[in-house]
Amino acid sequence: MRRLTLPALIAVIFLAVGGVSAQTDKQRQKSRYVLVPGDHTLMLIASQLECPLRVERAKVLVNVENYHDIIFQYDLRNAGSKPIKDFSVVFFSSAGNSGTLNDNRLKDRTLLPGEVISTEEESPARTVIPVTTELRRSLKLDSPVKNIVVLMIWTVHFSDGTTFSDEKNLKATRSFFEELDIHRN
Repeated sequence: MRRLTLPALIAVIFLAVGGVSAQTDKQRQKSRYVLVPGDHTLMLIASQLECPLRVERAKVLVNVENYHDIIFQYDLRNAGSKPIKDFSVVFFSSAGNSGTLNDNRLKDRTLLPGEVISTEEESPARTVIPVTTELRRSLKLDSPVKNIVVLMIWTVHFSDGTTFSDEKNLKATRSFFEELDIHRN
């Protein structure tokens, strides 16, 4: 069996610890996002006059390293008269995407009448950077409007056990975007 000298052993330990440290630094590196410009993606909030929960200040962010990693940020205002314990927000996109945004900030609390919560929060895992001309080009955000995104409230559950649902408008909006997708293909 070959023995390592003390300097060689120290070098091996240094390289091993250095490799782990480099990996840890890489893992700690924040994901970088940019705000998608309004002249590329038109972000719309559905008009839901009967809905007690309002979407405000909506925007979409895209990951600089992964164009398919997007984040919706928005505020939600309880415009009704009852405390809200849960809700569902959905999105539809002319790019053919849709889904439910299950970023429920309420957890163990209620959203009181007149209160506002935001999905925008500081995250140790991400940072928002300014969109530059080069980033616009590399992320293909330099063309005129290519996408329309609509955010809307699907359901609102109140603390008294009642529920608001906008199923009729949800189905109509889904049908509209499905028709767009059929005509595009």
